Amino acid sequence: MANIENEGEIKFTALLEQVEKCVSQKLYYVAIMACLAIPDIGGAIDSGDGEASSKTYKRWFDKYAVPKYQGIGGELTGKECYFLRCSMLHQGKAKHRGLKYSDIIFSEFTQTSSPVNPLYLTKSKVLLVEPKTFCTNMVYAAYDWLEVVHNNVLFKNNTDKFMTLFSVSFPDLQE
Repeated sequence: MANIENEGEIKFTALLEQVEKCVSQKLYYVAIMACLAIPDIGGAIDSGDGEASSKTYKRWFDKYAVPKYQGIGGELTGKECYFLRCSMLHQGKAKHRGLKYSDIIFSEFTQTSSPVNPLYLTKSKVLLVEPKTFCTNMVYAAYDWLEVVHNNVLFKNNTDKFMTLFSVSFPDLQE
């Protein structure tokens, strides 16, 4: 692929568009796991060395995603989401000893198409998260971040090696 001015932006936007397609098709496992990786990618791109860490993850989430959850009952911070990311991406579970909740449960609310923010069930110490809302908030946070950083030096340097998908075709060899 030719090195163009906004290549990193194009690649990152393609990732976000694929997450949105997963959400529209209710492929929530894939969408949630991809969304949990977004702060890792954004935090790494924002860092001087281009590497992800728990610190860069939490900083990115708190700056860009937390505002999407202001003034609601269930708290979802960079720290909470980082622990959720660790348990979901590495073990396929929504429990982690670092979480202040006994469990985080993703549940679709079929009665409404409106966004449903996390609900904290105090008696059981469970955070109930609606997957479409979670993913939409993460994608919007990523677009907000992209708007801020797409022209800065760190973004350009750290997206230089962003994954590229190639399309290769082979001629039909059967004649």
